[in-house]
Amino acid sequence: MRWYADNSELNGIREAEIPDILLFGGIAVSPESEQRLRQEIENVKKRHGAAGLPVKWNFRALESKYSDKIGLYSQLLSTSKQWRKEMLV
Repeated sequence: MRWYADNSELNGIREAEIPDILLFGGIAVSPESEQRLRQEIENVKKRHGAAGLPVKWNFRALESKYSDKIGLYSQLLSTSKQWRKEMLV
């Protein structure tokens, strides 16, 4: 079993009056399903012109990764609702 998670918000605010509560979620994937899942995600990325490039649910966080592909970044940002839905189906 492999666990995939997003730790981008795993930084607390040290000066906070109330201690941070971190809810850490993810998905567990069996070895048998992992390759198929990776291929399905890559297929969606290919259909939208992002084969081999990073994507994430909060796509705006990747703007700097697309600095040399601004047109593609804008396109993916404007169609993010569509490709995110495709990855969930």
